[in-house]
Amino acid sequence: MIIDLGIYQLDIDPERTAAFYAEADGISCDCDGCRNYAKAVAVLPSPVLELFRQFGIDPAKPAEVYVNSAPTQDTAGYGGFYHVCGTVLEGKSPWIKVDEKHFRFDEQYRVDLCDGYSIFITDEIHLLEEGFPHPVIQIEIDFLLPWVLPITKPY
Repeated sequence: MIIDLGIYQLDIDPERTAAFYAEADGISCDCDGCRNYAKAVAVLPSPVLELFRQFGIDPAKPAEVYVNSAPTQDTAGYGGFYHVCGTVLEGKSPWIKVDEKHFRFDEQYRVDLCDGYSIFITDEIHLLEEGFPHPVIQIEIDFLLPWVLPITKPY
């Protein structure tokens, strides 16, 4: 299925992606940030849920997720990524190599889904789950989620 999204054109296979996610485990880390993410995905806004549905992604099963900011006591900024069976036809990775060990992020590759929810797409794959169908692209996230755990946020 061909999808045009921002500056990207993708050829994805949502059925193969969804079949993998149906059998995949959810978040295994038990830190407060990961536990919050696992619960907070239940309140993702509809544009985000629709994109995940279109791609075949289960939002509760990221390949990687982490807290990267704490803008207020009631929110947490998350980064991370999911994998999708498919290829990038047009568009480039948002990560520009500066030198052997450093990269910078190029904002022109940000796709804003709605206020506080952006994604980036790359064919540079990290932490690929065993058995994930090929070819693979990586959907990186930049989400501002509510803090929903009944504990004080430690960040």
